[in-house]
Amino acid sequence: MLGCCYCRRVSPHVTVVIPTHTGGPYVREAVASVRAQTFDDWEIKIVCDGCDDEMSDLKPDPRLEVIYQKQSGVAIARNVGYRASAGRLITF
Repeated sequence: MLGCCYCRRVSPHVTVVIPTHTGGPYVREAVASVRAQTFDDWEIKIVCDGCDDEMSDLKPDPRLEVIYQKQSGVAIARNVGYRASAGRLITF
């Protein structure tokens, strides 16, 4: 039963990890770009690395998660996003 709706939600095909510190407007643009794709078997992990930007205004979507952490640097933020990913393919 490959590609059934239940399987896709449990394990999305693609995870997009977006680490950010103060890039609120750019993050919103990146999220809009992913949402505009015709391929919809994805999830987004936004890792706010000590950011003061509030991401609560993003349109609610069960495929999108915002992870807040104290500022630790981009490498750690990417690793946090990677560990939170459920996709078979991961992109940063």
